[in-house]
Amino acid sequence: MARAAKYLHVARISLTNQLVYAWDLLGRSLFFVVVLLIFNQLWQATASDTLAGLSRNQLIWYLVLTETIMLSTPSGVMLGIDNEIKSGDIAYLINRPYNYPFFMFGRYWGETLGLLVVNATIGTVTALILVGPPAFALAALPGFAIMLVMAISLRFFLSMLISLSAFWVEESQPFHWINGKLLFTVGGMFVPLEFFPDWLQTLAGILPFNLVLYAPAKILVDWQPDLFVTLLSRQILWLSLTVMLSQYIFSRGVKKLNVHGG
Repeated sequence: MARAAKYLHVARISLTNQLVYAWDLLGRSLFFVVVLLIFNQLWQATASDTLAGLSRNQLIWYLVLTETIMLSTPSGVMLGIDNEIKSGDIAYLINRPYNYPFFMFGRYWGETLGLLVVNATIGTVTALILVGPPAFALAALPGFAIMLVMAISLRFFLSMLISLSAFWVEESQPFHWINGKLLFTVGGMFVPLEFFPDWLQTLAGILPFNLVLYAPAKILVDWQPDLFVTLLSRQILWLSLTVMLSQYIFSRGVKKLNVHGG
């Protein structure tokens, strides 16, 4: 309990630092409005009332949710993990009384919460103007809240695994770039996976990226209890796997650091 309180304190400090620059957060989120306007025009230009079984209202609210998650969650590069490893500053951090991956996890959540509130507010107001209120099922809200927490946490540990590669490779940023593009595409950021051909849907379903964006958004705009259980089970599996891997790889990286003297 005391350990969890330590990381919650880190998250609170990080959130406070974010709120100091509230106007900067607002400015960075204005691009979000442009994206929603473009996709609203795109869906209006289609002849059909529904696409892949979803109405224009559902598609716009789906985009609000995926963009809010994507724009609100900092990558490993933004958190500076890669640079701390490459510069050797990590040597001063690992001797402190905390677990470094969980320390960064607390900091990540603090930065995410501030952006999440701003982006969710901007996206909600814009979507209300464009397509009106959402037709969410009330039963979907608790399930969505759980999946949102799992999705945001999973994105951090995927980024952490990439950042930890900096212990062995000279440049880890290309891996972050690939991770971002996979979230854009097979993660279902702009359109649900149902838009893809069957073979690509199958491939995307195997990978973890759709669990970060597609899963929580799909559950909220198109509530299906069976699908919720399936997607949540996969989120728990992937999150457990990435947490264990990050701990293992971090311990291996620290040993390498000690052997080579930083």
